[in-house]
Amino acid sequence: MKAKTFVIPLLVIALLVVLIGLTACQEPPAPAPAVRLVDLFANATVIDAVEPATDEPMMLRFDGGSTVPDPDEPAGTLGWEIVHQVEDLAVRDGLLTLKTTGESAGIVLKKPENLGEGMQMHALELRLRSSAEIQLAVQPIREKLTAEDFAEVKIRTGFTFETQVEAGDEPQTYTLVNTNPQRASSAFDATNFYLVFLRGDPGADVAIESLRFISRKEHLASVPSGIGFHDLGKIYQETLTTRAPEKVVFEVNVPERPWMIFGIGTIDDGPVRFKVNVRKDAQETAVLTKTVTTPGRWERADVDLSPFAGQRVELILALDAEKAGQVGLWGAPVIRSRGVKGEAGSPTQTRVTLGDVPSEPPRGVVLILADTLRRDRLPFHGHDRPTAPHLTALAENALVFENAIAQGTWTKASVPSILSSLYPSTHGLVSPHDRISAVAETMPEVFRDAGYATLTMSSVAFTGQNSNLHQGVETLHERTSLGDLEHSRSKTARIYVDRLLPWLEDHRDVPFFVFLQIFDPHDPFKPYAPYDRLFSTAEENAAQEERAAQVAESLDGDENHLPTREELAKAEVDADAFVDHELDWYDASIRGMDTEIGRLLEGMDNLGLRDDVAIVFFSDHGEEFLEHGKHFHGTSTYSELTNVPFFIHWPRVVPAQRVPEVVQMLDLMPTVLDLALLEPPEAMQGQSLVPLMTSDATAFGWRQRPAFSEKHRMPNEPLYEPEVDSFAVVSEGWKLVQNTERPEGHPEFELYRTETDPLDQDDVAAEHPEVVAKLAGLIEEWQEAALAAKLPEVADAEMSPEELERLRALGYVN
Repeated sequence: MKAKTFVIPLLVIALLVVLIGLTACQEPPAPAPAVRLVDLFANATVIDAVEPATDEPMMLRFDGGSTVPDPDEPAGTLGWEIVHQVEDLAVRDGLLTLKTTGESAGIVLKKPENLGEGMQMHALELRLRSSAEIQLAVQPIREKLTAEDFAEVKIRTGFTFETQVEAGDEPQTYTLVNTNPQRASSAFDATNFYLVFLRGDPGADVAIESLRFISRKEHLASVPSGIGFHDLGKIYQETLTTRAPEKVVFEVNVPERPWMIFGIGTIDDGPVRFKVNVRKDAQETAVLTKTVTTPGRWERADVDLSPFAGQRVELILALDAEKAGQVGLWGAPVIRSRGVKGEAGSPTQTRVTLGDVPSEPPRGVVLILADTLRRDRLPFHGHDRPTAPHLTALAENALVFENAIAQGTWTKASVPSILSSLYPSTHGLVSPHDRISAVAETMPEVFRDAGYATLTMSSVAFTGQNSNLHQGVETLHERTSLGDLEHSRSKTARIYVDRLLPWLEDHRDVPFFVFLQIFDPHDPFKPYAPYDRLFSTAEENAAQEERAAQVAESLDGDENHLPTREELAKAEVDADAFVDHELDWYDASIRGMDTEIGRLLEGMDNLGLRDDVAIVFFSDHGEEFLEHGKHFHGTSTYSELTNVPFFIHWPRVVPAQRVPEVVQMLDLMPTVLDLALLEPPEAMQGQSLVPLMTSDATAFGWRQRPAFSEKHRMPNEPLYEPEVDSFAVVSEGWKLVQNTERPEGHPEFELYRTETDPLDQDDVAAEHPEVVAKLAGLIEEWQEAALAAKLPEVADAEMSPEELERLRALGYVN
């Protein structure tokens, strides 16, 4: 018995030792890098909920019930006037009636007096009937248009509000939401409202019952508290909207080293007090009290939650204000865990081979898009001018792709390809008002889902909400947030670097993803001082401005049009002298941009971030300087537009070398996700370039593929004539351009040797019909596949009601 009694405790002890040892060997679960209150709102509790306000609408009626004053003249139409292709305009039986006589008919109203200045227009609501199906659009414009310039201005500006009107005998209500925030988000500052009837029956009878003007302030006051994507000063954030005295209670698991930094703001005059409390075991602790008195701007709020680390608590967001119902906006409220990197999956076998440290994600990813930047104007791609010393130094320690091809030749088409790894024919953004489908999984979305703080700084409407590219973005700076720049409308790098540096300092200890689009190489090319005299003298600058004035006079005063070679000849301006000086300014603008990038790199050094941040530098497209007789971009698929710079700098992981293989810009997303150990979306059409970083790319799955580019005709009047649908393929040392829709005499196929003819100057299609046939077959196969995979416009059937509601609240789905 004694022996047995002695043995059993030893066995128990041995088992306990083993179990303790096994437990010690197991890693504890990784702390969550981010707890987003926006994502938790569906399960939150709203206390003291306030019903949305129902203020008196600003409405123009034709039966005497208007809430805005009617202009006195002309009395018979209550201020409405005919502009183009309309007859029989009159007020009859409480309706404004008219008959269209053309396919782009229009009438205009001078803005009523009490539609205040500076208010942002959210939507217009019209109640009307039409005898035929028509496309109805409304455009606020400052100037008064004549019938002669109506169609031209309509096409040039694009429409802010637009909808389809069905034929019928009874009036229907149509709500026209602002689809173009870049151009007319402050539509009340316009002086005239144009109603345009497009692409309809030239003989349509239209009767309008009312027109309601819905301001953004009225809209926010009318919607329930909850999630959205709202702006203050055109800086948008994923937002929780609440009204005083509401309290929103979240049950949250507070991560280790917890910290919150977010924006707060209001649209109302009068003080609004934002409060954050934490309740644990019936004890409530105030962790933030901050009063906002200036409406229309974000203010920074910072909360340390370390006393509650590792605990499950109730987090309470509350508003106090003098007036019940005052709106408070909580911008990107996220609990982040300091020092924790983003969530990551298992590294690919190729990724394991990179670097001298264990495979782990970067602290952050910074994408720098230099818009309209040609590859051949950079020193590390052979340019003989010192246009980019900081980028050149960075490229020396980076993976440089010598033959990167853009899939689109203007921003609207190219950037969605880069951020979704889909060809333009698949993502569908080929005209100014196209928006990417909510089913597309963009790079910011993937990083957001992995716990990264996501920021986009956009320099043109095409890369923000206008294209639905705010998907996955917590904070978006639209170009309109910069206002009118004193030096030039295109030089955005300086201000955006000013904004980005403090954001990086705030997020230095958490995973982050930044998409920084800077516009400095874009026209107008003239740089600000001192770069305006870097490659040219004051006298040469004056001579160029005289040439530009001479061209504008020849073009009936159009100072913004970039002239073709024929237009320069007509203006009797020396084309070579004109372009040579443009390139002086273009190069100098690149140098000014490079200086600001150098300042960004310096700031990252000071924050200790450089070695643990993957920096990706690239462009969306190039620029033509008369190589094929035109200026600008988006006009063709020639190489001056498709050949772009692209390199990746991450010294801990990515080797410093130059890659001669042809790659596509839609390869950027799968490459960055591979490096960050993130699962790529199945729909991606690019391939990871990580195998090219190894000693044997083929062994790790690399396959050289043809590179495709595409350019689609604009639906309205083109920028230049003639305009064609153009597709191009680069493969095995050749480039084939196929012009599928073209004017008489324009070739269907053009063939160029890529090594000896980098700017597509010598067409050898007639000499190599067998090459033309082979490459044309590649284009046909590719196009069929790209169109077969085209994204649906709406994906209701593929989403749960909860997912759909969140996307709708954030503006991804109408």
